[in-house]
Amino acid sequence: MTGRDGCSFWRPIRWLSHYTGLARLTPEDLDTWQKLLEARRDWLAQLGTKYVFVIPPDKHSVYPEYLPDWLKKGEQPSKLDQFINT
Repeated sequence: MTGRDGCSFWRPIRWLSHYTGLARLTPEDLDTWQKLLEARRDWLAQLGTKYVFVIPPDKHSVYPEYLPDWLKKGEQPSKLDQFINT
């Protein structure tokens, strides 16, 4: 998808529903993520290693000024917002 000033965004179908807030995590999804990350953290702690979980930003969140004018951010929290606020 081409945005302002010719900026390209890769695979818009994949992230458009995330950006607009239409994609949602279920309570079960959030619980599964929490259990998985805590299990990894605990396992590595037993080995004396710290666990760092990083979510890299998407291009559209770093450069929103280059998105097309017709694309508006949704009012609902994103999946990332849901994840962080759990």
